[in-house]
Amino acid sequence: MIQNAPLDIEAEVSGGENRITSIGRTNQGRFLVVVTTMRGIRLRVVTAFPAPKPMIDFYVVQNEG
Repeated sequence: MIQNAPLDIEAEVSGGENRITSIGRTNQGRFLVVVTTMRGIRLRVVTAFPAPKPMIDFYVVQNEG
């Protein structure tokens, strides 16, 4: 998903880490919400889950409009 034009929707600090919440589409066409953080030079996925319909609608308007 990270390579398929994700849309960053939120940035926050949690437990001393900068976390970015993004929504995007997988190669199989599923919409996912992914929360990532940097650990040294590596990008770490904190969590990922299916995107709720309102977030999918927002993504489509913003990216495919």
